[in-house]
Amino acid sequence: MVAVRHPDGSFLGWVSLANRFIIPGKNPFTLEEVAAAEAEANEEGPWRTTQEVVDRLSSLNDRNS
Repeated sequence: MVAVRHPDGSFLGWVSLANRFIIPGKNPFTLEEVAAAEAEANEEGPWRTTQEVVDRLSSLNDRNS
């Protein structure tokens, strides 16, 4: 899961493979899930363009339809 923020830093919602995009009243993830996601985000790895992310999410949507 990834927290999605506006360029000004304000919180918009969460992106999760399991839950798609959600804007909860409270964080639906456990502290362990958040810690694991933060640790993964801090690792070196390939960067993705916005278009690559959109294409990937679209393919997941098509697969679940």
